[in-house]
Amino acid sequence: MRLIHALCLCLCLVPGAAPALDMALSRMLGAEEARNWLAVGRINFAGTRDRSMCTGALIAPDLVLTAAHCVVDSGTGTTRAPGNVHFVAGWRLGNAAAHRKAAAIVLHPDYAAADPLSEAAVATDLALVRLEEPIPTEEIAPFALSDQAAPGGAITLVSYRRDRPHAPSLQDGCHFAGRRGAIFALDCEVTHGVSGAPVFDGTGPERRIVGVISAMGVSGGKPRAFAVSVAAALPALMAALDPGAGRGVD
Repeated sequence: MRLIHALCLCLCLVPGAAPALDMALSRMLGAEEARNWLAVGRINFAGTRDRSMCTGALIAPDLVLTAAHCVVDSGTGTTRAPGNVHFVAGWRLGNAAAHRKAAAIVLHPDYAAADPLSEAAVATDLALVRLEEPIPTEEIAPFALSDQAAPGGAITLVSYRRDRPHAPSLQDGCHFAGRRGAIFALDCEVTHGVSGAPVFDGTGPERRIVGVISAMGVSGGKPRAFAVSVAAALPALMAALDPGAGRGVD
């Protein structure tokens, strides 16, 4: 999770101190409730000394959506080797609904890995992980995507936090606080591990992904999370993954 400071949505991005977390706004999911979110999983890195982790979400049987900075080695600035990247779907207290290794990783073509705190990097902080083997839809149904992200609208976050790494946490009751281009500001407090987590539109009976968490920061003295709009950034990413093909956003 990158830490940024922002004044409203001017997005002057510089490192800073993390805001205090309001734990009451985030809770671990129980066993039965977690069944509704099995397509959210941990992204783990094997074969390195890096103990970081991120969150990702299944959007097709063989595709996981996450943040680009999650799958870039911060030391070298290069994309991680697919063989060292694992997606563990529905991980909860030692059990996984599915576990797959990455076969390929594609970053948004405009992602600025050399300047990860820039506004341009946050606006394109999106990656797709293609899995070695698809996860059958009868086992885990992928999430649909949507462009329905209204200012002030309710959203839901489901993620794996570094301070709660072994069960998914849910934040329900957050809202869109503003937008600049492809970047959403959310009135949520987030922490390490939440990078790459799906942002769900909270207004309908079927939860659809409208964004992906990229960074945390402060705006107007209040903690904020910053997310990338899938409607704005995903088409270019899908074209990079499979030229000539695309994925619709409802």
